[in-house]
Amino acid sequence: MRVECPECLQPAVISKRNKISNHTSDLYCSCKNAECGHNFVSTLSFKHTLSPSRRTTQLLVFEYLKSIPQADLDSLLEKLSKCR
Repeated sequence: MRVECPECLQPAVISKRNKISNHTSDLYCSCKNAECGHNFVSTLSFKHTLSPSRRTTQLLVFEYLKSIPQADLDSLLEKLSKCR
């Protein structure tokens, strides 16, 4: 991830991260431009999902499959094996 100095627009280095929540962090940054030397804090936050996590989808399917009676699950697995 690249951070840009808001004063001179040159690259900056993240020296510390302060986690505020699971979706937000403060980033303590220093400009790499010796003539600028600006130190600043930026906030990094999650905005929204573009496509759902496969991990979440797999977990939902797994939890659903665990709730199916064994006989129904065996029947479903047999049908799935014939699809390949």
